[in-house]
Amino acid sequence: MNFSRIPVGTKLYVLGPWPHEGLYVGPQGDGGEDVHHADRVRGVVRLSRFEDFAGGWRVEVEGPATGEEGEARAQRGMEHADAHDRRETVSRS
Repeated sequence: MNFSRIPVGTKLYVLGPWPHEGLYVGPQGDGGEDVHHADRVRGVVRLSRFEDFAGGWRVEVEGPATGEEGEARAQRGMEHADAHDRRETVSRS
């Protein structure tokens, strides 16, 4: 898939047997992870590669109205993930 055509901040909806949604945040992780989403199996918020997030199922997209809105969505999503990671680390000790 040509990810240069997906604007940052695009909402993604996987249309598989277990529908779920995520947010395209652009390449953020060391392994090219680019989708922020809730992992229901593990009960955590995570950053995954688009291919892993979609799992081979069809994905509908809802793009942001403007580039600024998209960047703001992505920033909020990543801040939420960072805050969640800090809580998890503290709770393990």
